[in-house]
Amino acid sequence: MIDNEYIGRVLRLPEKQIVDAIETTEVVESNTALVMKINVQIGGDDAYAKRLFVKTIKGNQSENVYHSKNMREGEFYQIVKDNKINYIPVPVCYDAFISEEEKKFLIVLDDISGEYITPSNASIHEHKTWFSCAESLAKLHAAFWNHKIIDAMRGEYIEEVQSGDSPYIKKVKERVPLFISEFDNQFDAKTKETLEKAAEINIMSVNETARRIIDNNNVTICNGDSHIHNFMLPVSDSDMPLIVDFQFWGEGIGTGDLAHLTRVKFSDELKREIQLSVVEHYYKTLLANGVVGYSWDNCLRDYHMSVASMVLIPMWQYTGFKIAHDEWKDDLQGLIYNFDYLKCGELLL
Repeated sequence: MIDNEYIGRVLRLPEKQIVDAIETTEVVESNTALVMKINVQIGGDDAYAKRLFVKTIKGNQSENVYHSKNMREGEFYQIVKDNKINYIPVPVCYDAFISEEEKKFLIVLDDISGEYITPSNASIHEHKTWFSCAESLAKLHAAFWNHKIIDAMRGEYIEEVQSGDSPYIKKVKERVPLFISEFDNQFDAKTKETLEKAAEINIMSVNETARRIIDNNNVTICNGDSHIHNFMLPVSDSDMPLIVDFQFWGEGIGTGDLAHLTRVKFSDELKREIQLSVVEHYYKTLLANGVVGYSWDNCLRDYHMSVASMVLIPMWQYTGFKIAHDEWKDDLQGLIYNFDYLKCGELLL
């Protein structure tokens, strides 16, 4: 029940301030969740209004892949709140509740829609947009770099390394040949060959990531789907972009997020002009925010491996979410262009 008492408690209002009124200004029921925007009138000393963004389970929601991902997002904000991870480029979280038993979740965040906007076609062509988003990723990653949170996750990786192929690797080995076969007539020989190489590099990357998580060696918490439309750009130049939608978050290597950033809406021209400069800016921001023991050469190699792995994204979109060929075919060619441009195939030599 979202009432005055609850809102006052999660906002941690001082004694001289109270919640006078709550108004629901917008309700959106998507395929995956129920989203509400709430205007809170706070009275007492220095009266003001506060806008909140609430995300929760839909009524009569059945278990499906989207519901599981929303539960996962709730877990991220719960970890941020419980571990007091402050000053990171994500919306401020006031409350996060997860019930695995009942398959329910609730997230209460700042409604940032007045101060931040989604990337426009114009902003996507501006160099500063990509540099600022890479900087936000670096600040997020630096806050979780080799963090104790990751220690609690290493057990499953120890088991996977000891037993051989992980469930993920088994899926890669099964699905890539089926994906190529499914679109045998649409894919040319180069596309098929690149998919096979990308799968091989992806398996290398997954095994290396597992070992690094076990050793807590230059790993972090990643958004997992940090394409440009999962950033909210500030209206004011004094602020940095905020990262949203943490449905795919997890432990891993930070350059995976950076490769997600440059996988869509990042034109071939931009790849040639600023891609490596964006990676360098990301790396320098990591160092400026306290990351040590991570060389530029290692960062660049990590990025190349991550870019190679991105080639498989259309395959996962098709096999996991039934996204139609017309919706990812152009993205696939752009990912292959980047694979070639960065000479990712040399990772196999």
